[in-house]
Amino acid sequence: MPRMRGERQTQVLWEDLKPWVEQLWEDHHARVEVHVTLVPEDWKLNQAIELEVFRSGVGKERKVIWSDWKQLSLTTHGGAEALALQLISKALLELEIEQERAQRQMPLL
Repeated sequence: MPRMRGERQTQVLWEDLKPWVEQLWEDHHARVEVHVTLVPEDWKLNQAIELEVFRSGVGKERKVIWSDWKQLSLTTHGGAEALALQLISKALLELEIEQERAQRQMPLL
């Protein structure tokens, strides 16, 4: 694949997200979806990566428990993967903090 002028590279692969996805499942019984939004340049909107962490089961409604997005640079090779990794690590950290806070607020029996 020819490199674009001004293109940067990252070393993050989609495979690198596996441990984070597994950790979210083990700790929160949650799954992950990554959405890439690409729009025509004349729309003057940002390209973006959105990550959703959600729970759902057989016969249960899907419940998003965390979501966020980051602007995507189209001139960074591997940029989508790197942003997804940033978002999934942020999700795990924020959900862990929320879980710890809830446990501290539970009355002692």
